[in-house]
Amino acid sequence: MVVSTYRHINEYLAATHSENRSSEETCFIMKFSELSKSTTYQMPPCRKDFYQINLVQKAGVDRYHFNQTSKPQTENTLYFISPEHIYSWSRDDTLVGYLLYFKVELLVPYEKSIAETFSSLFSLQANNFLSLNQEEINQISLLFNSFHHHFYRTERSIALLRTLLLSLLFAIKSYQKAQPINRIDRKQQHFIAYQNLVNNCFWQHRDVQFYAQQLHLTPNYLNTICQRYASTTAKSIISKRLLQEAKYLLHSTAHDFAEIAYQLGFQYPSHFSRFFKQHTQKTPSEFRQNH
Repeated sequence: MVVSTYRHINEYLAATHSENRSSEETCFIMKFSELSKSTTYQMPPCRKDFYQINLVQKAGVDRYHFNQTSKPQTENTLYFISPEHIYSWSRDDTLVGYLLYFKVELLVPYEKSIAETFSSLFSLQANNFLSLNQEEINQISLLFNSFHHHFYRTERSIALLRTLLLSLLFAIKSYQKAQPINRIDRKQQHFIAYQNLVNNCFWQHRDVQFYAQQLHLTPNYLNTICQRYASTTAKSIISKRLLQEAKYLLHSTAHDFAEIAYQLGFQYPSHFSRFFKQHTQKTPSEFRQNH
C-alpha cells in the first residue's frame, strides 16, 4: 500500500478539499466549526511531516483511525498524532473543539527535545489520547483559545505562538502525570507497547521480527509475552488487527474489494479474499451482504 505523505500544512489541507489555509508555515489552528463546507468527510490513510493535537469537547459520529485503530472520537479527550503515524479519519458536522498543527521548527531551539519530553504523548508505542476531567478541559480550552486568538491576529508574534504552544504541551504533560497510575510489570509494559505498535504499523509491517526489533526483544520472547497476556501468538495479534480493519471497511464504507485490499496492503484482491475467508469462513462479499 502506498501511503501519501504531506510535507506542508497547506498541502495537507488542500488534499482534504478544505478551503482553509494557514498563513504561517510552521503552525495552524482552527475550531472544528470553522472547517470549510468543502472539506471531505473521509480521509484515506496518510502521513504528515508535522504534529497534530485534537481537542474534542463534544463528539458526533466522527471516527479516528490513528494508532490505526478505528474508534469513535469521545468527548473531553485530546488526541496526538506525530509524523510517524499513519492517520485517517471520517467526520460529520457536529464535532466541537480545536485542531492544531505544528512543525518542530516552531519550537526552535527546543525542537530536539520534543521527541524525548513528550514521547509519552506522540510515540508509536503510546496510546496517543488523553481523557480529561471537566476542570482540565476548562483550563486546556483557555490555552487553545489563546493560541487561536493570537494566531489570527494581523500582527502575530512567532515567539508568542512558540511560548503558547510550549505552555499547552507542558500543561497536557501535567494532566497526564496526574492520571491514576496502574502498576504493571515490565513484561506487561512490553505487551501494551506491542499492541500500540501493531495498531500503528500493521498496514505496512506484518512480520513479528520488525516489532521485536522496535521493542528490543527477540521474536521468541515477544511470543512468550503474548501467550502470557493474550493466550495467542504475536503473529495472531497482527492478523486479528488486520481482520478488524477489514471488517470495518467492508461494513462502513462502499469501497470495492480491490480498493480495500489495496488499502490494507495486499498485493492482489485474491490474496485479501483468501486471508478473509481463512479467518471468517466467509468471503468479503458474503460478509458485506450479512452486515
